[in-house]
Amino acid sequence: MKNIKVITGVIATLGIFSALLLVTGILFYSAVSSDRLNFQNASALSYQQQELGGSFQTLIETRVTINRVAIRMLKNQRDPASLDAMNTLLTNAGASLNEAEKHFNNYVNSEAIAGKDPALDAQAEASFKQMYDVLQQSIHYLKADNYAAYGNLDAQKAQDDMEQVYDQWLSQNAQLIKLASDQNQSSFTQMQWTLGIILLIVLIVLAFIWLGLQRVLLRPLQRIMAHIQTIADFPYRTTGLG
Repeated sequence: MKNIKVITGVIATLGIFSALLLVTGILFYSAVSSDRLNFQNASALSYQQQELGGSFQTLIETRVTINRVAIRMLKNQRDPASLDAMNTLLTNAGASLNEAEKHFNNYVNSEAIAGKDPALDAQAEASFKQMYDVLQQSIHYLKADNYAAYGNLDAQKAQDDMEQVYDQWLSQNAQLIKLASDQNQSSFTQMQWTLGIILLIVLIVLAFIWLGLQRVLLRPLQRIMAHIQTIADFPYRTTGLG
């Protein structure tokens, strides 16, 4: 009967530790998966901010280059050297405009992120296109020496609209990055509490195991050893024959 109790106790102990190991593994996997998802979202948000910000910044730099050409036209600089310089600036402006488009296409083609406002993304796309079209027309008119048509383009309004939308987009992006960071911290704190509870359960189980071992094995063993010692200490009587 005692052997059965010992075997049952060992099996129960192994079962408890196996269950704890399984629970710990599941919780660890859940925490790692959550952290991985939050890290991916944070990386994607940073990438989108880099590409969208790069596209808007490049558009503004393109406008500065175009303005330099417009100022030279206003000064009526018509000598060959000035004309060559203006053509070079317009060529650079065209290349810069293409670079802005590449940045924006990278932003548009990036992975979708939960929690983003589709309407704000649509506004960002519309404001980019508006500014892009204005600058493209500016290059076209200045190359054609049509300053009057260039002057009718409202590039400042297009830039103001773009910056306003971008500020709103940045605010949303910052909130999403903070949310991902808060979720990571929450997962870490939850894992700490979980591991603490599991450690407490393990200590309690070990205490019960120790008490069980004392009851099932150690105390009976002590009684047996005491009995053996008593027998060993008993004075034997020797009897002679004859």
